Amino acid sequence: MQMLCRPFKTLRLASLGWSWVVVFAFQPAAGWGAESHQEQLFNQVREWEAQNRHLPPEQIDIAALDPRVQVQTCPRELLMDHPFVSQETVRVRCPAEGSSKSAQNRPPMWQLYLQINNVPSTVARVNQPVAAPDKPAAPAPAPRPVLIAKQTLTRGSRIDPAMLQEAMQPVVGADNQLLTNAKDLELAEVTRDIPPGSLLHTYDVKRSVLVKQGQSALLSISTAGAFQVTVQAEAQQDGYLGDQIRLKNADSGRIFYGVVTGPNVLRGL
Repeated sequence: MQMLCRPFKTLRLASLGWSWVVVFAFQPAAGWGAESHQEQLFNQVREWEAQNRHLPPEQIDIAALDPRVQVQTCPRELLMDHPFVSQETVRVRCPAEGSSKSAQNRPPMWQLYLQINNVPSTVARVNQPVAAPDKPAAPAPAPRPVLIAKQTLTRGSRIDPAMLQEAMQPVVGADNQLLTNAKDLELAEVTRDIPPGSLLHTYDVKRSVLVKQGQSALLSISTAGAFQVTVQAEAQQDGYLGDQIRLKNADSGRIFYGVVTGPNVLRGL
């Protein structure tokens, strides 16, 4: 019986060809999708940062992501911003689906934070305020007469001129409420606690009640012949310095009028 045999060379070539076809069909393609998504993301961030920093995109160095981070695709335009003051961190967000206004009010589909390395210190950043030129120094204020507390002045206490000091001192600003004359405050009352060395203002003092209603006071009455009579009477109303008030003699019940000249002291009319 005669057998038909295929030449050995032909069989060997066919075998090699089949092996090559099998290897080609099962060549792994893993890794292509993830790497291309990350590179595409980095390129968009470089372009955005290049515009902000006025630099070529190739000079924008982005730190590598953690290998465990999987970069996803975004069906919409990415949103980028600097969430921190340093502007060396870029936040990339994929906006939620819907209209632009409603999407801004909802959490993004995903977001990533990218770190920019080796940021030049001389780069002019967008919206960075420009330093204003130095202004000429303002002239020193001229000395003005002031009234200074020499000791602690307690609220409600009467002022004695010996507690105060008149001086010339520079004062910043136009302060029109400063007191200047200690004699004007004689028998005045302090409205708040004032520490030593403080400047006194008009709102720090008020008129003091020198004669109080219901208290006894001395009324001096001048008579003909240069005589002066002093009568003790009861004040029928409060009186400040210079006020004319009514008094009553406790023994006779007679009503007098006098002008307040000091604490519990009046001059008859």
